[in-house]
Amino acid sequence: MPSPCPVKSQAFDMMRALTPRPNVASSQGDQGPCEDALTDYVANRGGSKPLQRILIASNGMAAAKAMISLRQWAHMEAGLSSGVATFHFVAMATREDLDANADYVRLADSFVEVPAGKNVNNYANVDLICKIAKSEAVQAVWPGWGHASENPALPSKLKELGIAFIGPTSSVMSVLGDKIAAGILAQTAGVPSIPWSGDGLKAELTAEGTIPAETFKKALLSNVAEAALCAERIGYPVVLKASEGGGGKGIRMSASRAELEQHFPQVQGEVPGSPIFMMQLCTGARHIEVQIVGDQHGKVLALSGRDCSTQRRFQKIFEEGPPVIVPKDKFKEMERAAQRLTQNIGYIGAGTVEYLYDAKTNKFYFLELNPRLQVEHPVTEAITQVNLPATQIQIAMGIPLHRMPQIRRFYGKADSDKDSPIDFMVEDYVYPKIHCMAARITAENPDDGFKPTSGKIERIKFQSSVACWGYFSVWTHAAIHEYADSQFGHLFARGENRDEARKTLVLALQNLEIVGEIRNPVDYLVELLGTKAFAQNDIDTSWLDGLIKAKSVKVKYDKFDVVFYAAVVRAVRAAEAHHAEMLDSVAKRRVGLLGKTRGAQRQEMEIAFEGKKYSFLVERAGPDLYVLSVAGSSIAAKVRVQPDTSLLVTVGQTVMKISGSEEPLGLRLRIQGVGTVLLPTLFDPSELRSEFNGKIIRYLQADGAVVQEGELYVELEAMKMIMPLKATATGKIHFCKGPGSVVIAGELLATMVLADPAGVQKLEPFTRGFELAAHAAAAAASSPPPPAGGDALARALLALDGFVPLASPKELAAALFPSTFVSFEFSSTPGEHDSVEAQVGAQLEAAKQVLESYLRVERRFAALRAEGLGEDLAVASLIEDSKDDAGAVAALLQAHSQLAARSELVAASLEALLQLPAHSTPTAVVEDDDKEQPPLKLTRAESRRMLQSVREEGNWKLVAEQLRELSELPASCSGYSEVLLLARRLCQRLEGQPWPSRQQALKVALAERTKDEDAANKISNWPAHTGGCNLLVSLLGDESKEVRGKALEAFVRRSYRAFGVSKDSKIRLADSGPAQLGARWSFRHPGVSSGVGSSKGTSTWQGFAKVVPDMEGLKAFLATDLCLGLELEGSNKQVAAGALGRLHLFLLGETSAAAAVGGAALDALLSEVHSLLRAVEAKLRAVGACEVVLVLPRGSCDEPRFACFAQRLSWSEVRTFRDLGPTTPCLLEVASLAEALQLEVARLAPVAAEAGSGVVEVFLASPLVSQLQEAAQVRGRNPKAGKTVLVRIASHSRLRFSVQESGGWAARLEALLLSAVHELECARLSPQARAADGQLFLHLTALVNLQPAELYALLEGFIVEFAARHGALLQQLWVDEITLKVRLGNETQGCEAILRFTASSVDGQYMKCVGLLEEVDPVTGAPARWLDLATGAASELPMAAPDAKLQAKRAAARRAGSTYAPEFLGLLEAGLVKQWASFSRGRPQEELLGAISKELLRATELLLDGESELREASEVRKPGANDIGMLAWRCVLKTPEYPTGRSVVLIANDVTHQAGSFGVAEDVFFQKASEYARKRGLPRIYVACNSGARVGLVEELMPKLRVKWTEPSDPSKGFDYLYLSEEDYASLPAGAVLAKHIPGVGFILEAVVGTGLASVAGGIGVENLQGSGLIAGETSRAYNEIFTLSYVTGRSVGIGAYLNRLGQRTIQCVDGPMVLTGYSALNKLLGQEVYSSQDQLGGPQIMVPNGVTHQLVASDSEGAEAILRWLSFVPRDSWSAPACTLPLDPPSRPVEFVPTKQPYDPRHMLAGTTAADGAWVGGFFDRGSFQEYLAGWGRSVVVGRARLGGVPMGVIAVETRNVERRIPADPGNPESREIVESQAGQVWFPDSAFKTATAIRDFNRGENLPLMIFANWRGFSGGTRDMYSEVLKFGAQIVDALVEYKHPVFIYIPPGGELRGGSWVVVDPTINPDVMEMYADVESRGGILSAPTTMFQNMKTYTYMYIYIYLYLHICMYIAKHH
Repeated sequence: MPSPCPVKSQAFDMMRALTPRPNVASSQGDQGPCEDALTDYVANRGGSKPLQRILIASNGMAAAKAMISLRQWAHMEAGLSSGVATFHFVAMATREDLDANADYVRLADSFVEVPAGKNVNNYANVDLICKIAKSEAVQAVWPGWGHASENPALPSKLKELGIAFIGPTSSVMSVLGDKIAAGILAQTAGVPSIPWSGDGLKAELTAEGTIPAETFKKALLSNVAEAALCAERIGYPVVLKASEGGGGKGIRMSASRAELEQHFPQVQGEVPGSPIFMMQLCTGARHIEVQIVGDQHGKVLALSGRDCSTQRRFQKIFEEGPPVIVPKDKFKEMERAAQRLTQNIGYIGAGTVEYLYDAKTNKFYFLELNPRLQVEHPVTEAITQVNLPATQIQIAMGIPLHRMPQIRRFYGKADSDKDSPIDFMVEDYVYPKIHCMAARITAENPDDGFKPTSGKIERIKFQSSVACWGYFSVWTHAAIHEYADSQFGHLFARGENRDEARKTLVLALQNLEIVGEIRNPVDYLVELLGTKAFAQNDIDTSWLDGLIKAKSVKVKYDKFDVVFYAAVVRAVRAAEAHHAEMLDSVAKRRVGLLGKTRGAQRQEMEIAFEGKKYSFLVERAGPDLYVLSVAGSSIAAKVRVQPDTSLLVTVGQTVMKISGSEEPLGLRLRIQGVGTVLLPTLFDPSELRSEFNGKIIRYLQADGAVVQEGELYVELEAMKMIMPLKATATGKIHFCKGPGSVVIAGELLATMVLADPAGVQKLEPFTRGFELAAHAAAAAASSPPPPAGGDALARALLALDGFVPLASPKELAAALFPSTFVSFEFSSTPGEHDSVEAQVGAQLEAAKQVLESYLRVERRFAALRAEGLGEDLAVASLIEDSKDDAGAVAALLQAHSQLAARSELVAASLEALLQLPAHSTPTAVVEDDDKEQPPLKLTRAESRRMLQSVREEGNWKLVAEQLRELSELPASCSGYSEVLLLARRLCQRLEGQPWPSRQQALKVALAERTKDEDAANKISNWPAHTGGCNLLVSLLGDESKEVRGKALEAFVRRSYRAFGVSKDSKIRLADSGPAQLGARWSFRHPGVSSGVGSSKGTSTWQGFAKVVPDMEGLKAFLATDLCLGLELEGSNKQVAAGALGRLHLFLLGETSAAAAVGGAALDALLSEVHSLLRAVEAKLRAVGACEVVLVLPRGSCDEPRFACFAQRLSWSEVRTFRDLGPTTPCLLEVASLAEALQLEVARLAPVAAEAGSGVVEVFLASPLVSQLQEAAQVRGRNPKAGKTVLVRIASHSRLRFSVQESGGWAARLEALLLSAVHELECARLSPQARAADGQLFLHLTALVNLQPAELYALLEGFIVEFAARHGALLQQLWVDEITLKVRLGNETQGCEAILRFTASSVDGQYMKCVGLLEEVDPVTGAPARWLDLATGAASELPMAAPDAKLQAKRAAARRAGSTYAPEFLGLLEAGLVKQWASFSRGRPQEELLGAISKELLRATELLLDGESELREASEVRKPGANDIGMLAWRCVLKTPEYPTGRSVVLIANDVTHQAGSFGVAEDVFFQKASEYARKRGLPRIYVACNSGARVGLVEELMPKLRVKWTEPSDPSKGFDYLYLSEEDYASLPAGAVLAKHIPGVGFILEAVVGTGLASVAGGIGVENLQGSGLIAGETSRAYNEIFTLSYVTGRSVGIGAYLNRLGQRTIQCVDGPMVLTGYSALNKLLGQEVYSSQDQLGGPQIMVPNGVTHQLVASDSEGAEAILRWLSFVPRDSWSAPACTLPLDPPSRPVEFVPTKQPYDPRHMLAGTTAADGAWVGGFFDRGSFQEYLAGWGRSVVVGRARLGGVPMGVIAVETRNVERRIPADPGNPESREIVESQAGQVWFPDSAFKTATAIRDFNRGENLPLMIFANWRGFSGGTRDMYSEVLKFGAQIVDALVEYKHPVFIYIPPGGELRGGSWVVVDPTINPDVMEMYADVESRGGILSAPTTMFQNMKTYTYMYIYIYLYLHICMYIAKHH
């Protein structure tokens, strides 16, 4: 062992700085007085020499106590300075003690680090102690207790060194310190002894002061056999002892020989090398100690004594003194015997004589003598007021006992009497007046037999007082290590008597708090102190062991409280862990954070306790609020985490402080006022684990032996003690660790093969009756606890923060916005009005906070999602924006993760806002200056009302602004749907004036225009918000006759303006008073001609209207003749024969208002009206009424309710017409719609009441049952699949179509269609319509004076451009059909024809235009038939017979996130239209004359002819007719580059066929189609939407399989094999399976082949992988020979992803990930939820930065446009040069942007830019022609394609600014984090070098582009990481690519640029001199290294523009050569 050297640790210096005190004399002046004072003290008291520099040869409590006591004595008693500098203490410290933050190290003046490990290496190492004592020049050594304190060699060697030993001499120690020798001496001195192995032995001391060896050996036991004989002699039970043991070590009680044989080796192991003896166990005895002290002058005194009878395993728990159980006279005998024994042999120092005292017989027996100070000595100090460590050092300094002041006071001597002699053998001391009781604080587990534990201590909280003090060896942030003593603290309580001391100790223990990994018995000690036996002092040494064995003392607790608080602790710790993990993940920029956050506020946990299993659902309802549900009970707990990590848990009105820590064996829970309870972890009963930290000493059973439950199987050493462990079950044991292994608590020691697995005790689930004590107390209390979570607003805001709502969103909203308002109009009293205003104000304030809380989060995400970013990209961007505040990001993520619940709550709040009374603007007071105004008097109430009004107005404005922001959230995010819909409706409602103001304005207008006969007609054309039906109907009961009459007339004219009711039409009114109006008029249906040729008497209808005040009025009217008192024109009172009429009944009053709300009241009213109409059926027939429309005003801004009753239905209601205006069903063709589709009963409410001065309705429809059956084979599982949203608008606007002028009408028509699109967008926000298709119908009622063919041509051109402009939006909304219905004619002739124009995609062709002439029924106006526009032949509507199968396929493709494959042709065509429109912009029309073709795309499908070749289809095949999942077309595209057409081959997956998987048929077809393109040199476009290679099951085999279970009653044990019965085997074709026949069983399966089975046709296994190889090779060849481009939509998996990469060029849709394996499959493989979306594996955030994706688009429409744009740079075929186009920029233009030497954006140089003043600064290439690709990869290089003078070119430029490369964290590795690498500008890095080489290859292969390289590099990055990342290889690939290049390459060093070293090498023209040339600007530089040298010194001053023209001419020459 290396010799230790003294080290002054920095840690010690830091600790001393924290506890400042004077150093050991730092100067002679400081040191002298202290030494002199101590010298004088010693001399004055008869001492020999002062001892100042002392080595503390111990650790832990002994070392701490010595330094504390000596400093205290020096200061308080001896008066030596401050007591600090009197002594210099040198401590010894092991690495374990230093790491454990042992307190004694802090107390020492200096310390020496000593070897770690067992104490034989350090504190018990005599040689080491002596060496340190010498090197540190100490004067004395204090040994403490334990370690070397009883080793005679230590005082002997120290004496040789001239160093004092504070303790007895070596010879005395060797005699008395050995328990055997002490027993022999006691017998020799006549002291009573109990039977033991040395019975009767007596001896005289030898000359050396020792017992003769022969005598000594007679008392020894050297083996088990000798021990057994001795035990037989003295009688069981016996105690084995190691004579050198102590502190409970080396002592065992045995009640039988078996136990004796087991315990003997344990005693040997705990005190190695110590002699062993045996004593009879004295039962019922007390352990009494006498504290003796002897000086160097032969005097010994007894300092009273102690009662240490409370012991477990012979280890003391409590000590107390004086020992009141012993009579004083008997105790005096004990003291005198002890004094004689020690004084006779010259004992020096402190020691303890221990006795066993039998209270029954009043006899005592010698036990042993400890020649050292004991740990419990403070008890003696307390009762004697004698400082024992100070007494020890005074003895060592030679001071006689009778000269010590504290001793003299103990004997009652006055302070003035300093040196009178005292005869300690005769004189008695003053009997103690107080009682002291002590408790040892140990790191032991009282629940497991006081087994020792070790581990960290976070803190110890104890406050000493006058009545109780304590000290500890460790404090905060410390530890108890495995080599330390288990005791680390000691408490001492005092009182006037024993009971007072006991109570004081109880209080002290209850206030003691120890937090850490260790266990401690504090709570157990409290229970012990409270037992009756202890309180009455009726105990003995076996009392505690009996209690432990019987487990009769335990912490008292309520089991439900324990379980509940355990769940709280675990819930809080889990929440803290999740939050810490989130902060760490945010800091590491990990992906999938939203997925990890979702569900984090809910957790399920199981708590096992006392044989029951409690299943909890814990919901976090707030930062400090948890709701725990168990067994049908829910308990809310508010939890506050204290700085010390303890928890204050509030349940109801009860607050409890708890703390808990997870240990390997379970949760240790501490409940204030209750104690500590362990909730054990459930382990497999077949696993035997360590119960504490320790080392395996030996196994007590053989490996493989059968061990019984409860039998000992191993011994572990822990805290210097040997502890055996018992088996927990019966079975065969197998060891996992070898002897000597160090193990921790919970570590697996052995496994068992259980003898009876079924016999293992199982936990029973707890199901009912869970009640906390706090709840029981609350139930008994009179006042209920406050609601959890605070008031309604607080609860709502918590839910919006992402916590679990305490109620459903609707319940929260209902509590927040109680609907208890009284209408302003009907509030009868000012107080009532004030109350309503106050409610409105409060709720507006709440609404403002709710909406702001929602927007605070969502405005951050909405902006990112609106940019097309996916979830992970949005989170990454959010983290980047808030990278310095991880907590804020985590809070945002937590809230946004609960978007669905938050949106539902906000939607419910918006619904409540709809019910709030609108704010009425206060009327301004107009002051008349000429008129004297009365003084303004404001009462307090009026002032309050005014303030409330101002606040309300302000809040309405704020809420309106918030609603506007809500209405602009991106509709692409489905989570905002409900909120968007309601916000838009509320915005619509809040526009303009409030309802009362609008109503009043209309009333004034009607009243003021009484003399204007045309007033009603004019008002009928007012917008809906100023003159709508709701406003007009609300005035029908007005008091003014003029107002109500004009209102009714305006209603009729407004409703029937498309029905021939013009301003000249006469409407006759009858008015009998308020709410008693009548009206009559004539009308005809739209499209029914009013000309001469019309059928007489059939085209004109009669309209009737009757306003009644209430239901009684309605009945009274129906009792009349129904003529209204108004006669028909041109007749008397008879109705013309065959005339038809429609009666309108306006029902006012409260009954109407109540029914208008809906529900049962409405149904009851309609039923009653139906009955009334049936009763007057004859009267109705008499007046010609065949329809009755009931109108119910709602009394608010809502539209009135309508119900139509028809004669054809026996006057039942026409349910599909419910809530449709009188004329709306006809205008919107609702009856026809109801016949073709199954309309939903509840329509979707439109956002706008009108559109273009017309009506808007939104219908939700499903296919008819017959259509559903037809589509069943392809329909998905989505229940919304097949639904359609139909937006129908009837507009009365005059668009003024014109052939000559297109701008005006087209703009107005586009506005109408966009309003329909907006309605569709809003409708799809509704949950029931979220996955529905969309159809738009626009009925233009105004006459258009054009021929049908002319109008059709205008509409066709318009729709084509409309679809091109808004294709992305139409595709997003799944718009399948747009129908325009236009009436043709003029005002003179009337309606002459109806054109029905339809653009439909329902047949698989994108927006195919069809024009039909429509004829209507002359009576009903309903469409009757349709004629072909050109031929006049009868025709069918496109939707007359919808193809349900095709519709289902289209829906399936959309659910996959894609577009149905055949519809991509339409998207390309729309893209071509947009491309031509862009190309035409700015170019002269004469240049375009004849260039633009009407047919821009012609597609011919490619079909596989058998298995040989592809052929072009001779006829168009109906979409959906394919029988494999792959399609291909040869498309002829007429583009601006090739106006006559160019061919491309389009290949697409059909994702609706077996999920787009690749089977053999698909592989063959793909290979043939690609080969078709390759042979012809045509560009090959691949639209990828697939699920990889097809994998299937043999379906026929599944129902036949049988399982042979290992144990049929328990399938969890697995199975032996799968088999088929003989019948099933025989039913399969030969070769279908390989199986082995077993008679009586059947056929055991060995392999499944599938031969001859239908389900394997087309491939379901490895044959598909072979096909994948086929198409992979084909795609690689295609890239080398032709232009290949892949567009990824929906998803692309496995081989699909490989095909995209093999084709190299890839355009990816943001929602189209490319993955090799799905995320769910990976999660299963990893065994945990690592990934939450496909995007994390192959989304844009992965594929764009790694260079797989060249371009990113937001939709398939954008994808089609991106494909066409890329093709614009690509030649007609692989052998041609790219086509030139007419440039917008003249070739002679100057290049205005000049690069600088400072970093700049190279894209400005390439494409130009806009200056700060808005002026255009031209770049190198044609304006608008540059398109960047691979923008997210290798960002230090910019690549793209552009045009130079109309000539396509490949472009490579250099980024001059610094950029960052981000490598995402791996979700599968918790330790990984995002790596951000900074990349300098003008440097090639591995990624940018690879990007450069890739771009060059792409330009060269299939694109044939001239290449322009703007060379501005300073070289390659050659650092270690970049070299490792293969920068050298990728740099070489640039050369390889240039060597292969076949087209002109221009290397140009731009102004301010430089080219150096290796970067010059890889682009030098000599690489490929045939095609490469290099140019340099005069302002550029080139060189080898950093020092620049100017190149081309003799160049003239060429301008930048010259280079431009020069290159342009060269490119033109190249083009001309190839053409």
